[in-house]
Amino acid sequence: MVTKEMKCKTIIATAAMSALCKSLIKVCATEGIDVIGVIRKKEDLKTPLDLGFKHALNLTSPAFEKDLREIAAKTDARIAFDAIAGDMPGKLLSAMPSNSTVFVYDLLSGKPSSVDSLKDQLEKENKKLQRFSVFECKVIKDPEERRKAFDYIQKDVEEGGKLFKINVLEKFTLDEFKTAFETYAKVASTGKIIITPNP
Repeated sequence: MVTKEMKCKTIIATAAMSALCKSLIKVCATEGIDVIGVIRKKEDLKTPLDLGFKHALNLTSPAFEKDLREIAAKTDARIAFDAIAGDMPGKLLSAMPSNSTVFVYDLLSGKPSSVDSLKDQLEKENKKLQRFSVFECKVIKDPEERRKAFDYIQKDVEEGGKLFKINVLEKFTLDEFKTAFETYAKVASTGKIIITPNP
């Protein structure tokens, strides 16, 4: 919805290998919206492209900010969804065109968003940093929009989960808690694990 309001045909998404972003790219594809995926590991660079991302950028590359600036300008990417926080929103806003907005919905870095050094640039170029919470968006607050969203998701689930299916890799009991988290640390970008009550 926000992409339609801002008339934006390309968005940027950090944590591009997450389950959420994998669903995001599929939903965007149905709406004719391209996604620039930001990944953390060099070995994941080809995978986002396989998933349908228009571009994939390696966050650890020395040329990351330069490449992002060039691609954002070329595609007029004025919306970004960021799950990292810390200095990432600042990097995104600095590289994005005028009239851009970065929506922060998580803090994977463990640090709050910081854009203090960009204050003048943000004001001059009309760039914004906003918190994004599903509980505060129009889709949840408006009963009619909420019903449409639930119907959309339910229809997808009934048809096999082409958009919102989560890849569950393994199940563990509570007694296997430690092993479960050690396993998840190794496979976080490929799927989820489930912890169930002890039998």
